[in-house]
Amino acid sequence: MDDVHKRRYEEALAAAEEVIRETPDDPTAYHNRGVVLAKLGRYEEAVGAFKKAIKMKPDFARAYYDLGLCFRAMGRYIEAIKALDKAVEIKPNIPVIRDKRAAALIDMGAALKPQYSRSLFEAAIQ
Repeated sequence: MDDVHKRRYEEALAAAEEVIRETPDDPTAYHNRGVVLAKLGRYEEAVGAFKKAIKMKPDFARAYYDLGLCFRAMGRYIEAIKALDKAVEIKPNIPVIRDKRAAALIDMGAALKPQYSRSLFEAAIQ
């Protein structure tokens, strides 16, 4: 990430944190903070923000989706799949969620053993 983008994300993070101070009961504010933290590569902090948003709004499919993407980026595939499963449960008609879930399954298979990737892919598309 170049300095210009990093500076903009850091400004966005400051803005998200200001919104949280002003409206601490707004799950969207925590979700937005998580998105910016993930863009900055601060995945552990992003996970905390997404979990806070989900705690406040248990049917927040987008927060589960972004939580899954964070876990996937961290190589925590089982947690990624669980989060994406929850997003699919809440919003079953959003193809990109299923696509990312399939990708996490494939990544997990590749991390375990290359020959498992195909069977995990087949499980993902069912």
